[in-house]
Amino acid sequence: MAFPLSETARVALAFELTEPAGEAVNRCLLMNEEQIPLVEILDVLANAQRMEILRKLKSPRNSFPPQDEGDPVLDGVCVSSIQAGQGLAFSTTSKYLADLARIGLVTVKRSGKWSYYKRNEKAIGAVVARLKAEL
Repeated sequence: MAFPLSETARVALAFELTEPAGEAVNRCLLMNEEQIPLVEILDVLANAQRMEILRKLKSPRNSFPPQDEGDPVLDGVCVSSIQAGQGLAFSTTSKYLADLARIGLVTVKRSGKWSYYKRNEKAIGAVVARLKAEL
């Protein structure tokens, strides 16, 4: 099931900046002011490889091969390092990361032609809270 969104839409999906302090307010798991259905979130998490990527991003230095640029904890993990760590095709890795980003569980940082991913702990906490509230 594909949900094509532009990078701008994916970022807007996860966060919104508020005034005047400019603090990032967690608007995770929202799309057009409506929550992403929990079943859609669970559908993304039902894939063992996506879950493993999310788990490995908890301790990126220990879980993925070294990367040439950027700190994996501060900047995120490069797609090529995630791909190598998972042993998946690049296109599959990119799709899985896009799925996780679409529902807000990872954030993406672009630097030139490279993309770096890291966990969105606030969004993960929001999913846990929703599961507790809705089940």
